Amino acid sequence: MKIEGFQNNSYNDQINRLKAEQNQTKQVKQQKNSKALDVSLSEKTQEIRKNSQSEAGLDPERVASLKQAIKDGSYKVSAENIASKMMAEFDTKKGN
Repeated sequence: MKIEGFQNNSYNDQINRLKAEQNQTKQVKQQKNSKALDVSLSEKTQEIRKNSQSEAGLDPERVASLKQAIKDGSYKVSAENIASKMMAEFDTKKGN
């Protein structure tokens, strides 16, 4: 006796429908996660941003070098310097 594959069409239809719904759900989730904007600033905007950073006392080169020092572990923190600066700041505010 030869046995053929499962022939219940309603069962196969139900499985196919569930698989399609699962694939659709996965695609929607992937689309939600992959929505990213590609933004580019004009030269004038970049110049204004650079000037505002320099006016705020930010030095991009110094920031980059500090980030690199932190990454490679060569940045050392002096607890004494921090404490003395904190005390100096406290003293100036206390005097006001």
